[in-house]
Amino acid sequence: MVKYDLRRQGFAVTERKQNRDAITALWVIFTVVLIVGNILSVNVFFTSIMGYDAEALADMRIDNSFSLLIDSSPFNIMIIIIGIYFIYLGLKLIMTIFVCSDKFRSIKLKLLSVNAVPICHCREALTVKQTVFIYLAPFIIIYFAMYALCLLSLADLFVFLAIFIMSFFLAFDLTLVVYVLYIKAKYKVDYIAIDHHIYEITTYKNTYVGRNKKAIKSEIKTFGNKYKKRMYEHINTCLNMACANYTVDFNESVKICPACGDKIYKAAVLSNVVTCVNPACGNYGHELNLDMKACPLCGAKTGKLAFKFDEDLKKPAVIISITAAALFCLIHLIMAANRINIAPLNNIISLAGIIAFGIAVYMGFLSKDKTAFIAAVASVLFTVVFVVIT
Repeated sequence: MVKYDLRRQGFAVTERKQNRDAITALWVIFTVVLIVGNILSVNVFFTSIMGYDAEALADMRIDNSFSLLIDSSPFNIMIIIIGIYFIYLGLKLIMTIFVCSDKFRSIKLKLLSVNAVPICHCREALTVKQTVFIYLAPFIIIYFAMYALCLLSLADLFVFLAIFIMSFFLAFDLTLVVYVLYIKAKYKVDYIAIDHHIYEITTYKNTYVGRNKKAIKSEIKTFGNKYKKRMYEHINTCLNMACANYTVDFNESVKICPACGDKIYKAAVLSNVVTCVNPACGNYGHELNLDMKACPLCGAKTGKLAFKFDEDLKKPAVIISITAAALFCLIHLIMAANRINIAPLNNIISLAGIIAFGIAVYMGFLSKDKTAFIAAVASVLFTVVFVVIT
């Protein structure tokens, strides 16, 4: 649900900032629970159910192809960790696209300023069920996938290392799910906007109106046309707020603004939000009534906000992703066909792969383009699956 629609319909809006120390403590507790739970369950499976001891498992690992793949190079486990994490992030991206009304344009990939954790952020306010679905479904899939990896590798130490690292990310989202359910139970909210993951949350609670001496819940309506306008529109415009051509859409052939002489940029414009365009005003960036032509605080004109939209990293990220996937798959095929298994060479190739794919994913992330980021993540996953299968 678009936040503007909720505000216009009179939903009670509350911004909630959590205590960072309390969140960190809860995060650590959930991390420990996930790690210990996985270790204990794997131990119970092999010792109590299968009847194996530590020595028997060690002997079995000698002939286990999955354990040999991991133990052949220390960089292999790093590739697996990176692959698992991006599968997890990709699942959250897919879940978010599934529940958002504006799909890709409602999603933003960013790093949290608090702890630099990469997150998939949704600009819309979602119901509690949708929020829990986005974070809990990938958590369940990945946690049990890691448990399956433990069983496949016969409790290999490096797999437990991967679980140890991934548990921090899983526990972070589990903390958010628990807090969202707590907020729902305590305050009976209808919609939740995850602004900065668990650290800053905005809640929307429906108000009640009196009709015939009875409290009736107001209906949720979507304003505008039958097909809702997109939250962001990409246009070519002048970004000089003092110019009369600010947020005016130009043809792609126009490179210089005819009014002020500034360069024309490709920009993302908030399509259904009107605000004061005077940066020195207290109403700058705040939503105003759509019919307001002048700011009531400073008297300046109102308009839409535009942000520079940069696609410079999109094509390089996609090209590097595809090239790296093709190159490393080819190298793997050549080495497998000629039975080349030299430890130093394996380490160099693994390190080069981590650097190449790391650069591709990072460029895709910084480009803020979903296609570039998905291409980078898909290339990592494809290469990992190809190496494991062949």
